[in-house]
Amino acid sequence: MDVIIVVFKMRILLIQPKYVFQGIIPLTVTMPLGLCYLAAIVRQRGHEVKILDCLAEGYKHQEKRGGNVVYGLSDDEILKRIESFSPQLIGCSALFSCQSDMTDELCRLIKQHYEHIPIVTGGMHATVHPHELLASPAIDFVLRGEADYTFADLVDALENHKDYSQIDGIGYKTEDGQVIVREKNFFIQDIDSIPFPARDLLSVDIYYNAGLAHGLVLKSKKNINLITSRGCPASCIFCTIHQLWGRKFRARTALNVLAELEQIKNQYVAEHIQFEDDNLTFDIERAKEIFRGMIEKKFNFSWNTPNGVALWRMDEEALRLMKKAGCYSVTFAVESGSQRVLTEVIKKPQRLDHVVPLIDYARKIGLNVGSFFVVGFPGETKAEIQETFQFPYKTKLDWAQFNIASPHFGTELRRIVQENGWLSEHTNSQLGTGLINTPDFDAQWLTNKIMKEYRRYLFYLLTHRPWVFWKIGTSIIRNNSLFVFHMLLKIFRGRRS
Repeated sequence: MDVIIVVFKMRILLIQPKYVFQGIIPLTVTMPLGLCYLAAIVRQRGHEVKILDCLAEGYKHQEKRGGNVVYGLSDDEILKRIESFSPQLIGCSALFSCQSDMTDELCRLIKQHYEHIPIVTGGMHATVHPHELLASPAIDFVLRGEADYTFADLVDALENHKDYSQIDGIGYKTEDGQVIVREKNFFIQDIDSIPFPARDLLSVDIYYNAGLAHGLVLKSKKNINLITSRGCPASCIFCTIHQLWGRKFRARTALNVLAELEQIKNQYVAEHIQFEDDNLTFDIERAKEIFRGMIEKKFNFSWNTPNGVALWRMDEEALRLMKKAGCYSVTFAVESGSQRVLTEVIKKPQRLDHVVPLIDYARKIGLNVGSFFVVGFPGETKAEIQETFQFPYKTKLDWAQFNIASPHFGTELRRIVQENGWLSEHTNSQLGTGLINTPDFDAQWLTNKIMKEYRRYLFYLLTHRPWVFWKIGTSIIRNNSLFVFHMLLKIFRGRRS
């Protein structure tokens, strides 16, 4: 019998850092899709690759840091795992600015013990803050925006000792220490060409056992997340998605999505899925084709849309198909209860006279309906803010999430508040809290107002819709009791959000 020897080109370790829980955003333990896509492509090119999800593999390990808690593998365990694989290149996720300290800490730990291993970072924070990251002696490369193939190009260049300086969106340091950052100009047009995420490199049972998926209302712990589209043509001033995925909507075909769903069903025996798209229903006919395929193939998934759906494209037929395909809960990103704020301030292409009937219809056919709202924009009045707080009562939403407008790096909102001197000094970890002070209101007033409105809304649900209160409340507590405990403390003590 002939012996087949497989020779890999490079050994690559992709790492998801630990997670610092600040009580603002729920602790979630979901498969790192970005790393899984990178792994799939470099593996396709003949490299050996592993994924180390420090959070998922160590979410039971807690370490107190001031008023926060850090979840994830211990430093010793991380170093042990690196030692056992002996990688030639390490990629560290720098996904969110509010978690950037965890990326920096991880990279410094690795460099301290493995100075010879190049480290590359990517993600949203890497996209908007490449110079900040490259200022660290622990980080050698940054890849901005969509990095599926640019990461693979960098790996090939390093493996073959070739020039990498012209790779789209790359950031690096020259031999004399100069930081070079290239613009991100190109995005993948045919995203069907990207292989499915390499979920097989993860221990799926860890995620199932954790049961801490994105969103707080789940039907089953056997959950897998997926993304079927990228990019958004809308111009919402607070959104960062354009920098990562661009403004052009690019979608996988229904056939391609259904093939991945079949793999998820058969290979990973999932019972619950989450569409993490920012714009699942932007191309409404494509979305309907996906839903019809799910019905015809009898996948029998329970599923929801924790990131919201493109309401300005939604119609009643799509909602009926979603329900029939196993959807039990929809999140509508309404954002504001004031049409003027939506149109003139946020610049979202959405009409409330279109949204309200869709909420009514979704509730009528038995879907659980919740919504995201954002308040505190420059140019928004206190009266208009109150219109937003009234919207869940008028439409009888099953749940509502009120967020403070956050001036994330690279957004139009940040430019506006900086130019007018309305931005409080802050660290990356404070993004998501009240930071904007305008002539109409200040951050502390808005923070206190949100806590007061949460108390009022919870009391309303308890007294006027007790069945909804207990049904959704018990589900949320069951799925993420830690977050619920922290939020209730903030709400009823009136603490800063």
